[in-house]
Amino acid sequence: MSLFDDIAGSLLGGQGAPDGLLGAITGLVNQVGGLEGLVSLFNQHGLGEIINSWIGAGENLPISPEQLQQVFGNNQLGQLASQLGLSPDQVGNVFSAMLPQVISNLAPNGQIEAGGLMETGLDLLKSRLLG
Repeated sequence: MSLFDDIAGSLLGGQGAPDGLLGAITGLVNQVGGLEGLVSLFNQHGLGEIINSWIGAGENLPISPEQLQQVFGNNQLGQLASQLGLSPDQVGNVFSAMLPQVISNLAPNGQIEAGGLMETGLDLLKSRLLG
């Protein structure tokens, strides 16, 4: 079991990580325009300081499920919950714990990679978290 599965399982009350969880996170990042789009979205909602802490070295600031709901909206998180077979509360809890880690791994040197490099970064992250 990977670290990702351990964290997701503990957030879901001992259940294993549902199939497609990492794909849902990366899909969400891609859906908003990649990492650059995600940073822009967070900035639009007054949460730029939080996502900027995830990029590069240093401690990641936490994000609450309510703040994620503010950024992505009920509809988008509800669709993810349905897709994953989870409740909206579970999606909020898991994503608020995992998204900082995912973003931190995508920009470990404080640089946002663009275009095809984003896909390469996602593939690398999948192999590190699931391998």
